[in-house]
This record gives sequence, C-alpha cells and structure tokens, in this order.
Amino acid sequence: MTLKMLFVLVLLIATTPSAVADKTSAPLNRQRHHRAGAAWHYLPNPDADKKLGPGLSVLGVAQAQMAGARLVGFPGGFDALYVSPMQRARDTAAAIAQEFPGRSFSIIDGLEECTPPTWRKEVADKEDPASMAACKKQLDGVFDEYFKPAQENRAPR
Repeated sequence: MTLKMLFVLVLLIATTPSAVADKTSAPLNRQRHHRAGAAWHYLPNPDADKKLGPGLSVLGVAQAQMAGARLVGFPGGFDALYVSPMQRARDTAAAIAQEFPGRSFSIIDGLEECTPPTWRKEVADKEDPASMAACKKQLDGVFDEYFKPAQENRAPR
C-alpha cells in the first residue's frame, strides 16, 4: 500500500505532476481553493488577518463539505491530513474533517501562500525575483519533508 496524504492547499506546490512522480510514488490528493465563482467560495474581508486571509463563505463551507463526502470514499483512505495555515484552507479542512471522525489536520506553516518562479510572464512580472526564489526554497523544503517514497513492506490496515 502506498502512503496517501490529503493536502488542503491554497496554492499549487511548485512542482509539476511529473516532478512529483519522479520524487515519490505516493499518490497525493490536493483540494485547492480558487477565486470566487470557481471552486471554493470565500468573500473578501478587509478586516481579515493580512497573512492568513479571509475565511470561507457559507457557500464555500458547503462546497468543502461536499468534497469531504467524496474524499471519505477514496480507496485505501488517507494516512495523513495536512493543511496550509491560510484561514480558508483551515475552514475547508474543518468541513472535510467532519467526514473523518477522530482524525485531524496538521497545519504546515511552509504551505503559506507565496509565488514560486513561473514561466507565466504576466505573473512573474508582478513579483520580486528574490521573493519567488524564497518561495521555491520554502516549498521545496515542504516537499522534501512530507513526500517520501512508498514503503513496500508496509503492513495492511
């Protein structure tokens, strides 16, 4: 059985799917947030913590609960549940966790929002190269810590 982890992210990890496959054979299930009108819904809140951002709207919580209902049926289950420190990610994790009684999400501070280097000129032009390099280093550290090759001789559940 391979290690399965559920990450609730507010960002895409700075790797492509092929890079993930090169470093580990463990499947990863990511739940991402999108701007309002796409997947998870949150409303702008000028009073929200500047670092953690706004929480989910009522609609966003309902969407996260539906995701949890689907994830609970994921074949083989999950060995670990992780979440970024962003408020909307923690709100999503709380809604999903309702489907996983007795389990909790671990907050990974290294998953805070940042912009890694990108080929997308319209994004890169708005970012400081040093900030993007620091973001890549931060996300690479998370990858190195949490993405491990599957253990072949793991006992079944």
